[in-house]
Amino acid sequence: MALRLVFFVTLTSSFAHAGSGFGIQLIGGVAAPANQYQEVIRIHSEDGSCTATLVGPRLLVTAAHCGEVGEKVTFTFKGKSYTATIGRSALYEDYGHDLAVGLVDKAVADAKPMTIAGSVKEGDKMVLMGYGCTKTNGEGGNDGILRTGTTTVADFDAIQILSYSGEGEAALCFGDSGGPAFVKAGDKLTLVGVNSAGNIEDTNYNTRLDSEVSQKFFAAVVKKLKVDICGINKTCQ
Repeated sequence: MALRLVFFVTLTSSFAHAGSGFGIQLIGGVAAPANQYQEVIRIHSEDGSCTATLVGPRLLVTAAHCGEVGEKVTFTFKGKSYTATIGRSALYEDYGHDLAVGLVDKAVADAKPMTIAGSVKEGDKMVLMGYGCTKTNGEGGNDGILRTGTTTVADFDAIQILSYSGEGEAALCFGDSGGPAFVKAGDKLTLVGVNSAGNIEDTNYNTRLDSEVSQKFFAAVVKKLKVDICGINKTCQ
């Protein structure tokens, strides 16, 4: 079934960069436990900030609308600063494949990259994470704390996962773009989606990472950049 966004906004926190005071938390989310999920990072560009996930020693994954091809983004990990160069899916502009990677300038020391694996079905719970705003009007936050919460899968197509957030669940907000959607596999979280868009209230769209187009994109990245991606060409813990 082809999904269509009747009303949505992409979730970069460009307004925060411009000084509007948008926060950096997930709507309805809770603070992630200290020192957990450190591989979910906040990236900064000239236009604002997004969320991203380290999926290899020198690679992060984020949303295509978080940066132009060749754009430099910066982030910190365990007190050290890094720069990454963005590469987007060639299918973003015409096909809406909102997926990008960032090639980090050096191996990220002491990182334990997340694994791209798994799939979803209707009714599954996904775990969303991000550094986006906290309120349905796009405000709140500004404490620099990673937030996490669940949402329920409602539908999906060849590109996206649609989920709705009911009572007690979390929804995406500005600044959450590019962040991860996980599913639980035993006691582990595996990366199934990338935060793409939403209505800043209760409806979320994530780019599917198990789709044919995403898998081809990652294979091309591995070949061109000669990098390891957990779950694609490397087995990671």
